[in-house]
Amino acid sequence: MKAGWHLTEFGRYSEALILYERARKLYLVMFGEENTKTLKAMYRIGCSLKCVGRLKEAQGIQEKVLEVRRRTLGDEHTDTLKSMQNLAITYKDMGGRLKELQELEEKVLEVSRRTLGEGHKGTVDAMHNLALTLYDMDRMEEAISLMEEVACSYARIYGSDHSETKDAEQSVNDWKDEIEDDDGEYSIYGGAEDSDESE
Repeated sequence: MKAGWHLTEFGRYSEALILYERARKLYLVMFGEENTKTLKAMYRIGCSLKCVGRLKEAQGIQEKVLEVRRRTLGDEHTDTLKSMQNLAITYKDMGGRLKELQELEEKVLEVSRRTLGEGHKGTVDAMHNLALTLYDMDRMEEAISLMEEVACSYARIYGSDHSETKDAEQSVNDWKDEIEDDDGEYSIYGGAEDSDESE
């Protein structure tokens, strides 16, 4: 497994995949499918498959790992959370699975808030990912509201001049521009502000 990890660090995903497959077969015989070593090998197989563009196969492996980890470790275990995050990335890369992606990212955010805390970077990153998905689903007001929280949190974590903060603020401004309508500018209270002109 360590050799596979070193190959992964150098971007040699296809070679790493071979080693992870060998490890999985060995651990499966020695420990069974639900053992942590077997699941870790499967987890890394899923990551490697995604990196070489075999997204459908990666999805299948990642869904299996997540299902077993949820059942054996529970939703709040760090390994389960990592599996949720990885599967969400695969869904995003595959495109066209926005509903599943949204539900998974909402679960990641829920668990992150409960286990890491509201202001933890991991929780804020989960908020950021969900905001982007809501934007892709044209749920603009929800996306803007969440991204505004992200921008404030990033400013607290990194500082107001950090690129993460500025990118989040820029997303908010760009999205507000997109939903301007004939009646005026986007209101911070949601929707368009009333025109001052009389009817």
